[in-house]
Parts: sequence; structure tokens; C-alpha cells
Amino acid sequence: MIRLKVVAEGQTEETFVRTVLAPHLARYDVFATAFCLTTSRRPRRPDLRSKGGLVSYSSMKRQILRLLAEDRKPDMRMTTMVDFYGLPGDFPGVAAAGKISGIYNRVENIEQELARDLGAPQRFLPYIQVHEFEALVLVEPGRLIDDFPGDLKGIDRLAASLAALRPEEIDDGPTTAPSRRIIAQVPTYGSRKREVGPRVVARIGLERLRDECPHFGAWLERLESLAERQPFD
Repeated sequence: MIRLKVVAEGQTEETFVRTVLAPHLARYDVFATAFCLTTSRRPRRPDLRSKGGLVSYSSMKRQILRLLAEDRKPDMRMTTMVDFYGLPGDFPGVAAAGKISGIYNRVENIEQELARDLGAPQRFLPYIQVHEFEALVLVEPGRLIDDFPGDLKGIDRLAASLAALRPEEIDDGPTTAPSRRIIAQVPTYGSRKREVGPRVVARIGLERLRDECPHFGAWLERLESLAERQPFD
């Protein structure tokens, strides 16, 4: 048995881990728990922090190192689920990423630099989502219709605009990143993405996501193999 701690960038990823990833990995004897990054303290409750958001790498590093220090048992592993889109400038490998050709090469180099900086290679499996969580939603954008039945035309336009693109290869421009493309056609997605995004991804299914998103698929396969056993029903 392996206990897996997933450091999630925001509440969308946290919900995905809890409702989609964890039940799947349990079949492989890997039991995942999400830990959402926290940001600034709340003015009226200094003992509490807001959940969600990668404001700086230094803050993320402190939270990861604390989680690693709190649990040194041999059955514990840790991974991340943070977006490539919008990574802060102090994140390991980001400064040199522009000199590396190909999005997959850039992201894999950043993951390697992250693991090196944290110094926990045996227990830590870095993962950066290309380019952001909504790339998974865009594997089958038509699945949005169940949550946004009044936006059929917009969803059709969205699907048509992506016909020649692989989800992970959609760019990270400020108006053309995956989430921005969705919001441009389905405006209310922005306020509901925490609940809707994981639900759409669940309807699409992990096997389809694995096939259409190679980087995500490689990460999923790696997590499935942590306990070195075949899945059970």
C-alpha cells in the first residue's frame, strides 16, 4: 500500500483528486489525499489562510517541505498538480524554459528542476499540468453541455475551434489559454469551474484523458505503478 499526498494548486485540482483520481488509484492500492496550496492570511482570521493559488514558489516550497517533514514513513509518496500557465518567476526552471524547444521538453525540465530543488527524489514525483487543468476539459468540450444547456452554440464553436489541436498543445496566451477559450464561449464557466471542471473530466473518463494528453497519461501511469500491483475491481 502507498499513501500519496497530492499538492494541488487550487480547489479545482483538489476536487479532481478527491472525486476522480483517488477512487481510480485506490484500485492500484495507492490511496491519494489532496492538500490545497494556501495563500494569504484572512484579515479577520489571521489563524486561517485562503485556499488555492500559486502566488510564489517560495511559499509552495515551504508547504511541501513541511508536509514531507511531517510524514517520513516509507509508504508515503508526494506529487504535485500545478499549472504550467502562470507559473511564478521564482519557480525552478522557469527562467530557462524559453530557451527549450517544445512544450513537453520545457515542462519536463521544470519538473526535474523542481525535484532537484526540493531534494526528495525518492518520495517526490513532480507533475506540471500542460498548460492548465482546463486542457483536460477540452479533450471533449461537448461534455460541457450537461452543465451549460443554454450555451450549446458557444460549446459548438469552442469544439470547432479546437478541431486541429491536441488539448495539451493549446497555447498559454492570456486570451487563448484553455480556460480563457472556454470562458469566451461559456462565460459562467469561470465562476463555476471548481465544481464543473472535475465533473466534466469525470464524464470524459481517465482512459480518454490518458490517450489525448500524453504528459498527463505518463503521470497517471507512474502513479498507478507506485504500489507495484495490478488493479482490482
